[in-house]
Amino acid sequence: MGVSSSKTVSSNGGVTSMTGFGRQNTPLFAQDGTQFSMDNVFQILGRIIATAPAQQPLSALFASRTGTREAQNCITFLAREFNTLLSPLYKEQLLDLPGTVVQLLLEREDLQVTDEYRVFLLLAAWVDRQLELKYFDTLSPEQQEKYAKPDRTPKSSPAVVPTPPPPTIDDTAEDSSDQVEEVEVYIPGWKLDDEYILQLKAALMPYLEYIRFPMFSPEALVATEEEGLVPHHFIHEAYQFKYYSDARIVVPNKQSSRVQPRRYLDALTWNTKWHGQHILITEDGTLATKTTAHWYSIAVAKQGWRNGTHAWAIKIDGDEVYAGLAASDFKGTALDNYLGLPNSWACNYHGSLSGTGTPGTGIAFGKNDILGFVLDCENRSLSLFKNGTFISVVFRNLPNTILYPAVGWRAGQVKLMAAHSRSPRTLEVFNDDRMLKTKI
Repeated sequence: MGVSSSKTVSSNGGVTSMTGFGRQNTPLFAQDGTQFSMDNVFQILGRIIATAPAQQPLSALFASRTGTREAQNCITFLAREFNTLLSPLYKEQLLDLPGTVVQLLLEREDLQVTDEYRVFLLLAAWVDRQLELKYFDTLSPEQQEKYAKPDRTPKSSPAVVPTPPPPTIDDTAEDSSDQVEEVEVYIPGWKLDDEYILQLKAALMPYLEYIRFPMFSPEALVATEEEGLVPHHFIHEAYQFKYYSDARIVVPNKQSSRVQPRRYLDALTWNTKWHGQHILITEDGTLATKTTAHWYSIAVAKQGWRNGTHAWAIKIDGDEVYAGLAASDFKGTALDNYLGLPNSWACNYHGSLSGTGTPGTGIAFGKNDILGFVLDCENRSLSLFKNGTFISVVFRNLPNTILYPAVGWRAGQVKLMAAHSRSPRTLEVFNDDRMLKTKI
């Protein structure tokens, strides 16, 4: 029973120039020619619903065969911007969406979000919103007098919500992105009533089949299981999926949408406590600058993984760049040297590769290039892209340990960019408002 906590993401910020990663997302338009944006999407959605024929079910209005192009564009835009919608700025509009729209969004595999657990937290908060006012009105006058009537301001929050803390460097930790902690917030006493919990479970049930529990981190699964809102068979399916995946056994029911990843985004930032000398990192954590052009210094990302498939990109505005991976024990004086020494792996600006494993083929690169990487933890491999072109699987047989994006360079800047991949040969890079896309 919870509300997701998230960072505010601006969808109306500065737009950067196009790069070699390909075309921008196709703009989407309403019936009157207005382009969809975060400023107007809820207003257009309200108009679509209000003007729908009375005899037409809402589901048919948005369906691919019977619905209007405007309605379909509206749902597509909401799916594209879903991670933005999870910010506090849009919380109230999101929680007031009709059930049909919520279901259509949950069904989409192109829902852009950082992880599936946030989708579940949103669903729990949405169901709680639909139920709370209705349930409060059933309380006796004495009970209503005892408890304040639910309000709909962003300050109110109905649950104890497990949320990911800022990643930290810990040699003994599992994937840093999987850590979950509890944040205590006020829960009205009447929401702890057994009858309310039963009604909340019943209201959740029709939507749970669209939540991809096998995509949860182990910590998120434990938190969900402890809350007790989800039937055990969904939790069991998720644990079974993780067991078979770790053992590299064919996953049962692998055609089920619940065991297929969505378009998850790895929200990456440089680690302000894990880098070499003469490096300055911006407040948002994405841009690292050499303050002194002296010798090589290395910056390492906060986020690291040893499970799943993860993607990122590096925009180069620096000299003599080495880009790739670092293990958690890559520290100390190693941070003021070349990337690619023991416990690190690098693609070098002159086209060669450095690091243990089975290297593939590199390529030369320099200023204004964008390097894309896909880390496939299951196959222990790292793939390289340059300006939208797949180059090769540059490293195989990587160690079974947590690996972090890393860059070493002599002067200038390097920018860390969010990306998404469905295979070692596909990559989508997200750069401010634009999605730069390549498929091989």
